[in-house]
Amino acid sequence: MIEVKVWSFIFWIVLIATSFSLIASSYAAVPPLGDANCKEESCDSANCASVDCSFGKVMDDPSSPCGCCKLCIFYIGENEACGVNMNNRECGPGLTCAIQNPGSEYKCVKLETACFKAQIDYDDRKLNGSLGMYETRPRCDDNGDFIARKCQPGSSCYCVDVGNNRIFGESPPSYATSDVAMNCECSRAYQTAAQQDSLRTVQFPHCLPNGNYDLLQCVNQACFCIDSANQTLTSSIQPITAIMELPCYKANLHTPNYYRPCELERIKAKMLTNSYNRQNITLIGIEQPECSPDGFYQPLMQTKSTFYCADPYGEKIEHFEIEKESANANSTNCKCARTRYWLTNQNVAKPFCCTNGNYRPIQCRGGVCFCVDPDGNQIGIEVQTDKLTELKCYQQDQYPNC
Repeated sequence: MIEVKVWSFIFWIVLIATSFSLIASSYAAVPPLGDANCKEESCDSANCASVDCSFGKVMDDPSSPCGCCKLCIFYIGENEACGVNMNNRECGPGLTCAIQNPGSEYKCVKLETACFKAQIDYDDRKLNGSLGMYETRPRCDDNGDFIARKCQPGSSCYCVDVGNNRIFGESPPSYATSDVAMNCECSRAYQTAAQQDSLRTVQFPHCLPNGNYDLLQCVNQACFCIDSANQTLTSSIQPITAIMELPCYKANLHTPNYYRPCELERIKAKMLTNSYNRQNITLIGIEQPECSPDGFYQPLMQTKSTFYCADPYGEKIEHFEIEKESANANSTNCKCARTRYWLTNQNVAKPFCCTNGNYRPIQCRGGVCFCVDPDGNQIGIEVQTDKLTELKCYQQDQYPNC
């Protein structure tokens, strides 16, 4: 929710600065007047004491002007006493303040979340020998939620929500080497906005294909640069005709008119429809494509008779196409086909896909075969290639072409 609030505030600033008519969202977060007057150089003259925080975390001190100074929040260890008013102390990462037994005192105890439970399950299976060689240990944040970037060994990385469900955003491994390089914040914020049904009233910012915020944003005809960490303005506001003068404009990422291929098709279709509507003429047969949060085309596209897997520019990926009357048509997701696209020229093995572009239930690599889930993650132990019929997921009518 935080990312959506911050973005609403940025759009409000642009509204005032450019006199464009925008619809303010119901959740727009407007900071106090004092904070709004703060500038980056405001902290240059601040007289702040040094902070030693070896056993805690450093945060902005809200009591200092413009939040220039820092304070240390010291961690309380597991099974140590805690309470409501702990001032500059809190339970450490993965812990929460709770009562375990009626009548006992509050103590910092381990959080019981799906992510932490998944880590325990992983560790148990590693000890008992039932862990697959391409399985990865779940990564949890301090709150016990799944970390947004999930990488498959020797394959791509993709974004997940706090519950570990795959969402928009994917990248070749060479461009997703850290949680900073691929933070998926835009993808998660987009999902939150969609769940709140906010996308109809607020223009959502451009994401990058990897799920990060695009540093270049435009609202109507006003364009500007933002900080990827907190989505605040980092440049002057320029008209869209001067977009290439902005420091965040990159020729390999952006276009002189800002909008990406799918968005342009939607805009043209909408303009044509509106033009006929003004003449009281109903236009039939014009469809607006569904675009990804980055403004490119969705992986799954269709003709009158088929579904096919498309790259971000709407071009069919290899041979992945299926008749709409086929048995597997309604389950088509093109996740495997898109991963093959992202792994082009990456010097890593590409996954095997079904004809509809989904992951083949059995993947083989390095002399072994194993079962995978719909996202391509290994499930269970692997076997030698000559024993793949022993796999639980083996089905004669699905291997090798499904």
